[in-house]
Amino acid sequence: MTGSGRPARGGRPPDCILIWHDGRWHGATWEWLRPGQTCRNRDSVAGDHIQQSPFDASSGWTPTSDEVLQDRVPGSLLLLLPAALAGEVFLDTPAALALVEAGAAVLDARGRAAWREGHVPGSWPIDWLDHREGRLRTGLLTEDLAALDRALEAAGVDDDRPVLVVGAGPDGWGEEGRIFWMLEYLGHPQVRLLDGGWPRWTAASAPTTTDRTLPSPGDFTPRPQHDRRALLDEVVAATHTGSAVLWDTREDREYAGSTPYGERRGGHVPGAIGLWYGELTGPDGRLLPREVLLAKLSEAGLSPDRAVVPYCTGGVRSGFAYAVLRDLGYPHVANYDGSMWEWAADPALPLTTARSTR
Repeated sequence: MTGSGRPARGGRPPDCILIWHDGRWHGATWEWLRPGQTCRNRDSVAGDHIQQSPFDASSGWTPTSDEVLQDRVPGSLLLLLPAALAGEVFLDTPAALALVEAGAAVLDARGRAAWREGHVPGSWPIDWLDHREGRLRTGLLTEDLAALDRALEAAGVDDDRPVLVVGAGPDGWGEEGRIFWMLEYLGHPQVRLLDGGWPRWTAASAPTTTDRTLPSPGDFTPRPQHDRRALLDEVVAATHTGSAVLWDTREDREYAGSTPYGERRGGHVPGAIGLWYGELTGPDGRLLPREVLLAKLSEAGLSPDRAVVPYCTGGVRSGFAYAVLRDLGYPHVANYDGSMWEWAADPALPLTTARSTR
């Protein structure tokens, strides 16, 4: 929320530092005053004593490694969670649990009915359908930043602490990826996904609840990152100039012309590479190994040296694909949230059923 009076950030997004000490996780948000040199504690997420410990800013310590922390606090363990970098978007259950215990906001993308039946303690349901520009057959994210701000703050999202998004894993459509993309587009620097979603959480016997207590309101200011979103005119331009590789993340039958989800016309955007987003995960919904993913994407013609624009029907499956590419370290990725519901609705825009050559 603008005008919150929070201190200005330094030269990089704040890091969430999780520290295992005295039998529990402690968390704090730190701000680097000069990258790689010094930092200060912005706030304590769990336990006041963290600000009185040897790793407080007054010591001048730069938290860069577990070895450094071990020297200062014997028996401790350090986990750094900076703004999403390669390999840091999808968290396994132990890392996700640590993030929750350190005070992260938790958003449940499975839908309200599933959330009511059981969820991560402290989480709140969020439905991508509630944040669209319109209601029927549209995937476009609403342009009403004030409405997005209100909804996210009500769910406990704050500028200065991490967000964990939980999806349905193999039982869903990649909704958690859509929420991840939305938050990154709106400028949140510390968004993570639970790899494999809710089924992996319960399989690990992590804590669950049916409690419906409202989360404490957050303090969030949307700052759209326009390079994370592809608009219609940009996708049209890409078909002419090759400025980006278009990735159709739908099923083969959709790529070939089937319209099971209400598109006005069938086919795919000319030149788009067809690779179903479901091929990125195993049967349990967890991501395939990094080297397998990179090989699969490279073979399909989706390499890190090119800008990539994934799309699907309404920007959900492509949102998941976007998150995977971010996890793999692809530097230039933008989700086309309008996707086929928008493209196919305009009879002037071309569609084809011929498979693109690589």
